[in-house]
Amino acid sequence: MLLMKILLLSLLSFSQINSSEIIGKLDDRLDPIVTETFGERLAQPTIIHTKIAQGIDILSCASVCGNILLVSGPRGAVMVNTMLAKMHPWIKSVMRRNVGIDMPRIIISSNHHFWNADGNSLFGGQMHFMISQENARQSLLSSSTLSNLNIIQDYYQVRHTDNAGARVTFDDEMKLHFNNEDIYLYHFGPASSTGDTIIFFQGRNVLFLGDLYFSNALPYVNTVNGGSVKGIIKSLEESLQLIDDKTIVIPGIGTESTKSELADYLESLKELYQTVQELVDKNKSVTDILNDISVTNYLKTFSDNAISNKENFINSIILETQI
Repeated sequence: MLLMKILLLSLLSFSQINSSEIIGKLDDRLDPIVTETFGERLAQPTIIHTKIAQGIDILSCASVCGNILLVSGPRGAVMVNTMLAKMHPWIKSVMRRNVGIDMPRIIISSNHHFWNADGNSLFGGQMHFMISQENARQSLLSSSTLSNLNIIQDYYQVRHTDNAGARVTFDDEMKLHFNNEDIYLYHFGPASSTGDTIIFFQGRNVLFLGDLYFSNALPYVNTVNGGSVKGIIKSLEESLQLIDDKTIVIPGIGTESTKSELADYLESLKELYQTVQELVDKNKSVTDILNDISVTNYLKTFSDNAISNKENFINSIILETQI
């Protein structure tokens, strides 16, 4: 009975959007920068569909967005993240045409960052419910500055409508039973932000890591929101304990990976952190650290993307080690 009341409240709340609030309002600087950098507008994106396995699909884009994970079964689909509101018609079109899904039954937000959750409100009222970690909901329903963003420094994220915030939240751990499998949601403490959710589809053996792991780049650290490199390392260590050698690891940005690739990524982060810490202890300047050959050798294996860059990541480590 309690669950039915929660679901009813969720549906009623999602169906009522205050028209005076802004849906998917992005920083005005973003569109022209994306057009110049990537050669396409956010409102006319190239949505890329990748079929990982039967019932497991990823949607990605060529500019500024996080991966969408779709896990479907006999009772419908679970959708992890929603990209940008401006991309919504193209996302829906690819979902119908390539995946055979009209609407997900459940949405899970990996955190509040706009490239992951900006489209939340446009799916509201047409599904069962949306889930996030409690801090992610609070952050999404507040205006905030995103620090260390590569494409725009000090990006201002406007408060989203109430419709965008999850009506079902958790603190540390949650378990769902859907499509004849167990879905585990974990929050191992502040990592990329204070509200990150790691999602493990146990039956499908699929792990989604969001902004804690980019397969071809360093993770994103939102220091203003309480994110830290130490927190990311801790969460990745905990995540590795959940999986086996057959697990499909889905990054927040990039292509699917294996447990071995994730373990190598984590080891690189730990070694890089230790190297920078040793240089800070020797009173090296930021410039000296960025140019140190031991640091640059680690950084060679990573690329920059619209969200994360190497210099910002190193600066985050320096800031942490000086506290």
